[in-house]
Amino acid sequence: MIALCFPCFQGGNRGAWCLSRTEADVTHFEMLTFWDVTAAIQRFAGEDYARARYYDFDPDFLIEMEPTSITTISTLPPTKVTHNH
Repeated sequence: MIALCFPCFQGGNRGAWCLSRTEADVTHFEMLTFWDVTAAIQRFAGEDYARARYYDFDPDFLIEMEPTSITTISTLPPTKVTHNH
């Protein structure tokens, strides 16, 4: 996930979290991304930034693809992001 997705979060991105939760034989994923301004989100996700962005390989791994995303703009100063492997 880190190698494929996080490099796309550049220019105005303050970090990202990938959360997962397993129920029986299904694992649910939530991506939380943090941005400076709406324009930075649009550079990543496109003009319709409220619509979730998916990668070409996602249908091979996901049971369903939610059509919308939630947008939050941060006013806090950037912080160092560390990755848990």
